[in-house]
Amino acid sequence: ARGTQTLARFFDSLEYYLRDQQFIAGELFTMVDITAVCAVDFAGWVDINIPKNHAATLRWYEAVSSRPSAKA
Repeated sequence: ARGTQTLARFFDSLEYYLRDQQFIAGELFTMVDITAVCAVDFAGWVDINIPKNHAATLRWYEAVSSRPSAKA
């Protein structure tokens, strides 16, 4: 339960930062995005996904996970 609550706060934080910018730390893709996409992918393994009402985070995830380096 504690892990689920932590992930909910994590997704809320992502949504906050991504509302007004393309990537988490601004307009450039950085290590922060790489780390976060790994966390989102790991959460998916236990069936915890980005909430459907987090449009900015869903947009960001689609963009970063479709990069060629993410498919390696």
